[in-house]
Parts: sequence; structure tokens; C-alpha cells
Amino acid sequence: MPTTLGRRRHLIDLGHTDARPHGVGDWTAASGYEFGRTFPVAEPFTAAFIANDAMAVGFIGALAERGYDVLRDVSVVGFDDVPEAQFLRPGLTTVRQDFGALGEAALTVILEVLDGPGTGRSPAPLEPTLVERGSSARVAGSRDEPARPVASATAPATAHGS
Repeated sequence: MPTTLGRRRHLIDLGHTDARPHGVGDWTAASGYEFGRTFPVAEPFTAAFIANDAMAVGFIGALAERGYDVLRDVSVVGFDDVPEAQFLRPGLTTVRQDFGALGEAALTVILEVLDGPGTGRSPAPLEPTLVERGSSARVAGSRDEPARPVASATAPATAHGS
């Protein structure tokens, strides 16, 4: 499942809808913080999915400064499952990717290109794993109440990072 679609699916499953991109970062906590500090909140929002865990940490810090409480007011989902994610309060819900298997798949593709097509080296698709922790929750009354928007921050595909 692609990164953005997986995170959106999780938030939609929890009752958050109207997911649309709202910002771009550079994979750092500082860019997540800047996004969280400056993105316009014209109406209440229920969730944010952020391109990686470092940006999510910065975003959560900015939300706290703006008076938001993660979980009570807004759910946050990151990507990478960095070791520190479990120690945040609340723990960061994130998407884990098997980087070892990803490296093996990349090498398999390179060997396929070098050896020529038809060598049977095509890697199997890799499925990321959602790691649910305390930073995401079902929207209160989500089955009966109209949905509120979801904010998101992504990082450019050409940037370094995960």
C-alpha cells in the first residue's frame, strides 16, 4: 500500500475524512514544526498524517504551542517507526517499513536491469505495517457527526530521508 494512501486509509477508518495535502516539508522536525506553527486552521480539523516521524514530532510540538492536545483534539500519524516514536507521549502512531527488505528489493531490481528482463528476479511487493499507538483515535461520534478535515504534510520526492 503506498505511503500516503495507507495513512489516509487509517485515518478514514477512524472516522476522519476530507484528507487533502496542506503543506510540504524537508524531512526534519524543524519543517514539521514550521508546518504545524503556520498552517491555517480555518475550521477545526481532526487528524494529520505527516511524511515521516521526525516531521510529526515537530508538528506535535507546534500543535501544543497552538493549544491543541494530540488525541483529545487531533490525531497524528507519521511514517518510519523511528525508535523514539514509542517514547513520545502519547506514543506516535506510525507506519513501519522493513528497510532491510526494501534494500533487498532495490538490489533485486538493479540485478534484473543488469541481467536483462526475464530473469525472474522481480521482487514481491512490500507491505508496510501500521503501528497504532496513542496519537490516533476514532473521532468521537464519527458515525453520527459530519466529518472534519484532515491536514497533511509531505516532503518532496527528491529530498533525502525516508
